[in-house]
Amino acid sequence: MQLKQLFLSLSLVIFSLWTQNSWAANGAHLTAISSASKGMGGVSVGRYLSGMDGLYRNPATLTQSKTAVGGIQLEGGVQIAQLLGKANTGAGDKESSDKSRIIPDVGMTYRLTDDLTTGLAVVTYGGVFNDYVGETSISEIKTDGRSHRLMLGAGYQVTENLSLGVTPFMNYSTLSLNLTSATTGLQSTRSANGAVAFGGTFGLHANVVENLSVGASYSMKTNLKIKELVDLDGFGPGTGSAVTAGALDDVTIQEPDEVNVGVAFQATEDLILAVDYRLKRWAASETFNDLGWTDQHVIALGAQYQMGEWALRSGVNYGKSPIEDKTGQLDTPVVDMEGHTVFPSSVTLLNMASFPAISEWNLSAGVGWAVSSALDLDMAFVYSPSKTVSHSGTNFASAAYTRSGTMAQWSLGMNAAYRF
Repeated sequence: MQLKQLFLSLSLVIFSLWTQNSWAANGAHLTAISSASKGMGGVSVGRYLSGMDGLYRNPATLTQSKTAVGGIQLEGGVQIAQLLGKANTGAGDKESSDKSRIIPDVGMTYRLTDDLTTGLAVVTYGGVFNDYVGETSISEIKTDGRSHRLMLGAGYQVTENLSLGVTPFMNYSTLSLNLTSATTGLQSTRSANGAVAFGGTFGLHANVVENLSVGASYSMKTNLKIKELVDLDGFGPGTGSAVTAGALDDVTIQEPDEVNVGVAFQATEDLILAVDYRLKRWAASETFNDLGWTDQHVIALGAQYQMGEWALRSGVNYGKSPIEDKTGQLDTPVVDMEGHTVFPSSVTLLNMASFPAISEWNLSAGVGWAVSSALDLDMAFVYSPSKTVSHSGTNFASAAYTRSGTMAQWSLGMNAAYRF
């Protein structure tokens, strides 16, 4: 099969997967893409673990691919994810009925020369979903958000110890937000609308001394304009510079820029230790800053122990929730969203029931099997223990309220990589 035909076939597979569902763990984003990285807590900046992770997190690591010159590596994976979400607005905990999702990813890398490796992939990197239909105390909120990224990148080995990389990407996200209508008293059933944005990830990787490597990368902020998402005036007093009472409003969602730094250490012939730090700048991103999200500092620690053709992995990932506990809230001053005034108590409802980026700890374990010199299989299990965030205060009607959101989740992922 010619390379052009292979790229075309992979592209068709890629676009057929874009309607699948998504998941979140660090804010509105996944901890990692491949099972190899997830099994090690999400590390991948300082060391190559897969082509998909390289394209997504640090394209400079693509030069470490096992692929021979002129060779191709195909990668594919699927993750089964389970969410246990709850919201409480004063009538007791209500469970979200939308719990399970399947997340596919696919990609390929091609080594053109000893120094230049390219890659193409589409991955699901984040999203959110909750379903409280029938729960009137939660305003029957139902949210379905999915974030996908198409990436075409390259890594180039500048010197024996230094590599640089770049991944231009296209984000495609869909989002729907339905809730009880103030006009009809019925839950709305609007379909999701989508938006496209373009950006890039830039990275470097260096072998500092023997057995010690470092990496760093930067991903650009992107703007996604979701058309006719929801009537924002329904969340406030109906004032502002863009009031259109009863009409659905467009909402601009900025994916935050991200800074990553990673270190990997080959402690022994069989043991690898790695740590990543990343900064997700939610507070500087439109809509997320309106929701009161804070910047997120994420630490990932991972280890891999090689036993012949088997690799045992473990890791931990921690990122404090960008939604903080709050007390003594008042509905003045109001929040300006796209020229519409929104009560802080309504922002609280959205955070707890619609966009509950609450998870903090992610504990993982994984295993890899080098079936042959051409085929690798990986599996990882990630568990995020229950975490609750609450807000309390007095609303516009001078009534006291306490609202909380709770989230726990787990996922099981499997990946395969084949070189030829």
